[in-house]
Amino acid sequence: MKSGITGNELTTIELAGQGDILYERGTGVLKPVDQHFKYVVVWNKTKDGWKYQWDIWNSRAR
Repeated sequence: MKSGITGNELTTIELAGQGDILYERGTGVLKPVDQHFKYVVVWNKTKDGWKYQWDIWNSRAR
């Protein structure tokens, strides 16, 4: 929060998988600094619902 980030906006581009594992690929922007990024999240279905297994992101040019 010291960096001034107040939120983000995520856009899912693709959601796919099979069985108890899904992957989500998308883009986002950090507010209010307008820093754009892309991300991938791997989801794992548990008895308590879908939980993220791991994620990775990096910044991208607009």
